[in-house]
Amino acid sequence: MKKAFIIVFLTIVSFILVFPIIFTVSNSFMSNGEISAVYKNIFNTMGTGSENTKFILFPRLISFNQYYNVIFKNFDYFNGFWNSCIFVVPSVTGSAVISLILAYGFSKFHFRLKELIFYTCIITMLLPYQVLMIPQYIIMDKAGLTGGILSIIIIMLFSPLGVVFLRFFIDKIPDEFIESARVDGANEYIILFKIVVPMCIPAIGTYILIYAIELWSMIEYPIVFLDSEYSYPLALSLSSISKESIGSAFACSVVFTAPIVFVFIIFKDYFIDIIKR
Repeated sequence: MKKAFIIVFLTIVSFILVFPIIFTVSNSFMSNGEISAVYKNIFNTMGTGSENTKFILFPRLISFNQYYNVIFKNFDYFNGFWNSCIFVVPSVTGSAVISLILAYGFSKFHFRLKELIFYTCIITMLLPYQVLMIPQYIIMDKAGLTGGILSIIIIMLFSPLGVVFLRFFIDKIPDEFIESARVDGANEYIILFKIVVPMCIPAIGTYILIYAIELWSMIEYPIVFLDSEYSYPLALSLSSISKESIGSAFACSVVFTAPIVFVFIIFKDYFIDIIKR
């Protein structure tokens, strides 16, 4: 009886979590005319009209017009997508390298105030973006870097989450491996990239997955640091795309999610491996 209750409960929770995805994907195959007729009350009156909005899970006729309009006709989508790639790819890649180096230093080196500095990283990790944004903006403004994507990339290169997460994983590597390599004449760069990195691949892959998802959907920093809407990433420009064209709203959402799904497929084994540990 208890097992049956758990199965039913998990099934209900899973359905609640998956249903918005099913709803979005299925509605993305509606024709422009059908989606305008069904959801015109939401988009035209923002839910304040007296007419009840219809609810349709599956389209009457499958159409790829939404995807065609988004991919081949919507310049705002491509501009936002390209801006997101310019912002996310170097930020995640650079952050993974920098976090790995710093985590290795915290884990395998001994120096004064090491733990104090590390706990400062933990406290910084726990602070919300809004607290850190003001001093970061002042620093970038004094450096003359505000207004462009470069300012956000520089800030996102240094992630306390990556340092803390990778440090705890590197701590599990026996010190004997490191000392043996040093005795054999290996320098710290060889030890890091030939010994530590291969043993930390699951942790690095998991961090890349988590950080990529976080940055891909980020809107706070672009709003504050970017001066031009032309530089906005896709997460920020998605709302304007949906308002301009009802027929492309669902397709934009699906295509927006596709890169993250692709990244998850690549790194899912590492993520599962970390959870099992």
